[in-house]
Amino acid sequence: IIANMRVILALTVATLRRVSHLQPASGWNSRYLTYMIKLKCHECRWTSAPIHIRVSLTIRRGNNHFNAIVSCDGCGNIGTVRILQTMGTPIVREQVPMPVMLLEVMGLALDYNFVDFGFNWTVRAWFDERWNRIDSFALRTGSYVVRMNEESLDPEDYPPMVIDVEGLYMPAD
Repeated sequence: IIANMRVILALTVATLRRVSHLQPASGWNSRYLTYMIKLKCHECRWTSAPIHIRVSLTIRRGNNHFNAIVSCDGCGNIGTVRILQTMGTPIVREQVPMPVMLLEVMGLALDYNFVDFGFNWTVRAWFDERWNRIDSFALRTGSYVVRMNEESLDPEDYPPMVIDVEGLYMPAD
């Protein structure tokens, strides 16, 4: 069975309380943004280790260019991943999927239960009566607590904010 699918990788943020926007620090169009995915084999149900994909990481095979080539350890099937388009703007709306990348996956299937965003984000939060940038905020799939300078905050008025981020895969039309 040769799988061929196009999927859109999207982010959803559960809450943006006291956050003005979320965006990778280098911008969504950076060639060096790294995403980690896993692939599954249709034949033997083998699942790959996390695969790093990014626009600047291209592999040439014949006349084709791919962002990842994976061989199944179970039965030898070959899978490829190609980034067709990158997109994305600062995240400003809660619970609304924001597309960040269009992928083409061939030969193996995408593991929808795994995605990891391992890049730095620009996060701005409200404290000290102004919007402040929180530097080097590493965010991956899951819930994260942003702790601000506690000396400048009354904990009762400004509890730590929790940002929930998850990756969603939506079939492309």
